[in-house]
Amino acid sequence: MLHKSQMPEYGMWNMRARCCQVAFLQAAPAPARNAAALKALDARYFGAPATPRPASGTGGLRNWLFSVLNAVTGVLPMPRVKPAHIQAPASPRAEAPAVLLVLLPGAQLGPKDYDALLAALQARSGGDADLYVAVPVPKWIYLFCLGFAAPEAWTAYGDRLIAAAVRDAVAAGFPLQGSLQGRMENVFVGMHSMAAFFYTGSPMKHCAGSVMLASVIDGTTCIAAPDAGGPPRPVLHVLGAADAQLRLPRAAWAAAHAAVLASQIGARHFARLRPFAVIPGMNHAQFSNEAVAALIAAFIAANRVEATPESTRAHLDVLLQATAASFELLSPYSVAAGRGSPKALLAAGSSSADAAGDAAAAAAAETAAAAPFGAESLALLSPGLSVRAHPGEAAAAARFARAAQRAVLERSLPGGAAGSVRVVVTPHTHLDAFIYSQPTVAWEETAAGGKEWIVHAHVFLHWEYYQPGFENMRKPMSPMYWLKLKKGAVVARAMGLDAGSEGVVSGEELNRHTYAEALEAAPRLLRDSFAARGKRLTFAPDTDVTQVIRTPLDWMQAAPTLEPGEDGTSLALTTPCVSTPCIPLPAYDRGLGRFMGNHYVKAFSPAWMHEWVMIEGLRY
Repeated sequence: MLHKSQMPEYGMWNMRARCCQVAFLQAAPAPARNAAALKALDARYFGAPATPRPASGTGGLRNWLFSVLNAVTGVLPMPRVKPAHIQAPASPRAEAPAVLLVLLPGAQLGPKDYDALLAALQARSGGDADLYVAVPVPKWIYLFCLGFAAPEAWTAYGDRLIAAAVRDAVAAGFPLQGSLQGRMENVFVGMHSMAAFFYTGSPMKHCAGSVMLASVIDGTTCIAAPDAGGPPRPVLHVLGAADAQLRLPRAAWAAAHAAVLASQIGARHFARLRPFAVIPGMNHAQFSNEAVAALIAAFIAANRVEATPESTRAHLDVLLQATAASFELLSPYSVAAGRGSPKALLAAGSSSADAAGDAAAAAAAETAAAAPFGAESLALLSPGLSVRAHPGEAAAAARFARAAQRAVLERSLPGGAAGSVRVVVTPHTHLDAFIYSQPTVAWEETAAGGKEWIVHAHVFLHWEYYQPGFENMRKPMSPMYWLKLKKGAVVARAMGLDAGSEGVVSGEELNRHTYAEALEAAPRLLRDSFAARGKRLTFAPDTDVTQVIRTPLDWMQAAPTLEPGEDGTSLALTTPCVSTPCIPLPAYDRGLGRFMGNHYVKAFSPAWMHEWVMIEGLRY
């Protein structure tokens, strides 16, 4: 999303990798009357693909220097690990079991940044068990020089940090159960933010459980990690509702994955193994407080080796209540994104019957299944960098585009003719496939010998967040929809109807409707927060760029804009559109007619509007 002040630089569209090779439509200045005119239009507007734009600036040199730095760091000896900060119980009890929490700080943080959390945990150490806490001191400069393309080295360094912290705790009196090489029965590991990259080592393999603070296990933060439902040890997620870095969409995705397990093993057992907690008002750094300490203490108590259902009933109540509240908060977004309802899956877990759990899991399979390398492996604005997106998100995009195309037909076809037309939508995540696809109208014979009219529309799922450049990581994680729709006038003429109009749906209409639905469906907590602090959206008429685009790349760069409202509390959203003229065509045209009578518009997905209410509107 760009302000108009940013438009000349097209920061969002910085294609530092390969620039897209496109052959996009520029509309004819006037309707063509014959085949020769159509061919001339085709040669003028669709004949030659755009010349790829070369990479600009020093991005290539910078990337090369980073790769050299990463390679050199990878062959250097691993740095010496500093002694961990150890917090022992004030009065250790010989008869009480002991538990160690190794707390791995977030990037550029150290033990002193967690003083308040350590104090709150210390206050809870006098319960069923003595609680020791060890806070290592990671050498983040080494990790940053190592780079993110060396996950094995990150894991090895994380294992060294944890092993050293455990040894330091043992030296301070902690009685370790098990061994560093096997399973440490009474050692839990907390990971804040970027420390989640250490999860696939000792936390997953050797420890009794893990606590993820402002981070999630979703198979994408750590490429080698399982999704949120698959870890072999218990995992607690503690997240902030106001976290603009992790963002609630990622939390919702992890919850949707994990909740499939809840539908099968039951809500209370799920609360023991995979509890979730989203704390209102908390951002990415605010984890040193009593609320977080209470959740960590309950999780450790519920999963200690000595724990029994009777002794942990109160702790499970805390975890289940937090999980249910969090899933209720996350479900409206998750449903809008096409990923299913964690709340519904958790409720399905209340049944003790296998069949109920299996049915719920099967119903969730389409919306909770991940893409091969996680949901973040999405389409980029480069023809060679595109993979299959999440099936639920693709289905949500298809539903949105189908409703938009259906609305066009209903307002532009005479009588009830729109009801006799089948609307088909292809959702795209491969840019070239979308570029070279046009909306079409055709008919086929039915089994009874009649005609079935088919309108085939297209939608491309565009994610600002995943485009090259760190600046885009501050953009919404939910997709924008690029729609290619067929005008009803062309459909009417193909069907032999004379009363069709060129009425279309605008991005303004689509966005206004989607925004209103998101506000209505948003949980009260998020809606109230947005009303108090967020920027309202208003909607301006679409900008028709049909006559001003001069190269195919102009369409790619025709970004929606946000303009500050006069009242200072709102932003006016404007989206671009392109329309091509309607001309007489044969009833069944596979050729140049596919370029005529089209309407291209950019709209925002329901999930994007939910994300605006959740967090994005609060950041402006």
